[in-house]
Amino acid sequence: MAKQFMKNTDTLIKEWIDLSYQDLISANQLIASNTDSPNVICYLCQLSAEKLLKAWLIKLGFEINKELKSHDLLKLLTVIDKTNEVNHDLFLWCSDMKDIAQEPRYPSLDGRQNMIDAKESFDLLSKIHNYIMPILH
Repeated sequence: MAKQFMKNTDTLIKEWIDLSYQDLISANQLIASNTDSPNVICYLCQLSAEKLLKAWLIKLGFEINKELKSHDLLKLLTVIDKTNEVNHDLFLWCSDMKDIAQEPRYPSLDGRQNMIDAKESFDLLSKIHNYIMPILH
């Protein structure tokens, strides 16, 4: 059996960023194609933001363990905020993203997302991306 080696921090951060960027590009392409898949776009935006937060956690020295394998953006951001003060706007953007993308993923009386939600989700992701990326580089 081959011995497994831990990837270095920079490699892990780059991998999380790359995965996040793939989700961002996919969401943008779906919006541009006028597809009728707003729930997929919202989901991809939430995933992209989640991956950026996980890259930031790794940069701060955290290991993505069982507790941090969460999809809850606010939970991840709260952990970051304990060691690195986070701008209040980022909390608001992540909260709004959670309301749009994470909460309605399951069937409910409130219905599903629409293209307005999808575009708002992408706008929030752009703000989150623009805030976090300079910190990661």
